[in-house]
This record gives sequence, structure tokens and C-alpha cells, in this order.
Amino acid sequence: MTRSDSREGRARRTATLAGFAVWLVLPLGLIAFSLHGSSEATFAPPIPAWVSVESDSSAVTRSVDVALAWDSPAPLRAPDWSGLVQSVEAKVGSALKSGDLVATIDAVDRVAWQTPTAFHRPLSIGDTGLDVDALKDILRTRGSDVSTGKTFDESTLAGVRTLARSLGVVDGDEAPGFDPGWIVFLPHESYVLADTVLAAGTLAPSFGESIATGSSALTGSGLVDRGAASQPASSAIEATPRSLDEMTVLLASAGVRASDDETLVIAGQDYALTAQGESLEPAELERVRSFVPVGGSHMTGILTRTRADGWLVIPSASLTPARETDGFLVCRLRDGKPSATPVVVLTSSPSGTYIEGDLTRTDHVRLPAPSASEPCR
Repeated sequence: MTRSDSREGRARRTATLAGFAVWLVLPLGLIAFSLHGSSEATFAPPIPAWVSVESDSSAVTRSVDVALAWDSPAPLRAPDWSGLVQSVEAKVGSALKSGDLVATIDAVDRVAWQTPTAFHRPLSIGDTGLDVDALKDILRTRGSDVSTGKTFDESTLAGVRTLARSLGVVDGDEAPGFDPGWIVFLPHESYVLADTVLAAGTLAPSFGESIATGSSALTGSGLVDRGAASQPASSAIEATPRSLDEMTVLLASAGVRASDDETLVIAGQDYALTAQGESLEPAELERVRSFVPVGGSHMTGILTRTRADGWLVIPSASLTPARETDGFLVCRLRDGKPSATPVVVLTSSPSGTYIEGDLTRTDHVRLPAPSASEPCR
């Protein structure tokens, strides 16, 4: 073999290797170019679409906590009594309400009553004052027809004599006036007795002595954000009942106001709210007290709203946060003209977002929503 042949062989081998390299690299380069082009196409901006505003007649709901406030009531005190306690009707654990019999002393029934002021003096013709007005309210509740105003007159005396007869007062028809010993002042309605010193066969307690103590009383409520009313126990110490002052602080930070068309539902039952929509009507507290343990921090409720003509429902992706308010905007199409329209979000569900605003079922909204810096078009 000559030196020339050796050089030609090496040249042929080099050419063969170069061709193999081109054959191997070129397809890989084409694949990489194709993938690069595909990745750029993937991030192309979506084409906006216009979708119709839908309607749903289902109830719109939101969960709330009903925070509860409790108070340790003042003890019940004896009015100006004398004589022997013959029987006691007020039992520990029972809830005293206006008109309930507490005890019978010297054959006269003594009844409890919640009034703006405690009775501290006998009342007769010509007396005036807030206690006279409170007495007249009692007489009206018991069926007597008495005059208005704060003066003890003939109609008041007639009502007092009817009351005296019903309580067992001897010669009640001739009673000269009202005896404050007939009424035990209640600090509040549904006063739950924790203890009492009254016992049959004993002398009646003297004026001003404590005759009974009460359990913590449910005195207030308030609607707050879900979870805001919880009072978890710390270590081994149970959370103490929330006071009215603490309730005021809680409402300032997490209070919820129900709209006029919302109904509060607790455990499947409707509960009446105050005109302001921020708490239960006071009369509803007695219903709550029947099933809530003493000192309970809250109940879970649902505010529900219905609309005869249904709610407006749009896709969640059609909403844009408004720049200058806490609300939202949608790009609305009406009569062929697009415009940015503010809406209020009520709630969301898998079927869409329930809203209120200047939209009708013949309108369309843009999907997806334009960005905050993009015009509605």
C-alpha cells in the first residue's frame, strides 16, 4: 500500500463520519425548532368571547355566627314582707317570668314581675311617678282597664282591688291601695334560679334580704363573621361567658348586617332580627335559651335570600376587581355596545357567581374579563 492510498482511506473515513454526524444532528435541530415554535403558540392570548347572563331561582345564602352575651344577674330581694312562708313555688333551675308565683306568705300569693323600677312604697289615690306607670302596665296585662299617665286614679284603684282579690288578700275589694309586698322585682325575664333561701314553714325574709340567686342570663346577641365568635378554652380553663361590653367590641370588628330581604335560619328554624338586622329580636332570646348551654359563645346561622324572578349568574372569570372600590366590574355588551359595568358579588357556586348590578338576562359579558389596564371592547 502506497502513502497515497493511505491518505485517500483516511479522507473517506472522515467524510463518512461527517455525514453520519449531519444525519444525527439535523433531525434533532428540526425537532428543537418545532418545539420552540409550539411553545410560543401555547402562550398566545385567548380570543375573548361574549357569554349570556344566566338566571337561577335558588336561594342565595351566607353563613354567619350569632354571638351571645351573658350577664350574672342581681339576686332577688325580699320586698317588705312579714309573716310565715306557707309554700314556695319558685324551684331551683326553673325560669321565673312576669306573673309567675314565687311563694305564698300569710295566705297571700307573691308574684314575680319585671318592671323598669322596683316598687318601694305603697301606692294610693293621688300618687304619681314611674312606679305608678309600671303598676298600670301590670294591671293592663292582667286585664284591667286603667287610665294612661303616671297618676294613681280611681281606675287604677279598681285594677289594684282586682289584683288583690286574685292574690288572696283578705277584703281585697276594700283595699285602700297597692302593697309593694305583693310583687317580687325581676331584673330580667326568664330569671333562672340557681339557689333560694325560701322554705315553707319559715319566717319570711326581711326587707332587702336576698331570697334567690340567678344563673348567668342570656342578655344579648349579634351577627358576626363566621368563626369570629368562637371562644376556645385556654389550657384547662373554660372560656368565660361573653359580656355585653365584650359583645360591643366584637361587633365593631366583625359585625354583620342582614339586608331587609334576608332571613336568619338556625337549625332549620327562622328567627326574627331587629330592624337594623344586626341582632336577634329580644323576644327570640328566650327561644335560644331553651337549647343553648349557659355561657355558650355562639350559634351557627344562615342568612338566606330568595328572588321571585331569579338571581343573575355570570362566569367567575368575567369579573375584574375595580380599581377605586372594593367591588367588581364586568365588560357588558348591550345593544352591540360594550361598557364597563360595576356589580356586587353575592355568592359563588360551581355554576357561577351570583351578582347584582345593571345587567339583564338579554345582556352578555366578556369572557375572559379584560385586565385592569385593558379597555372594555
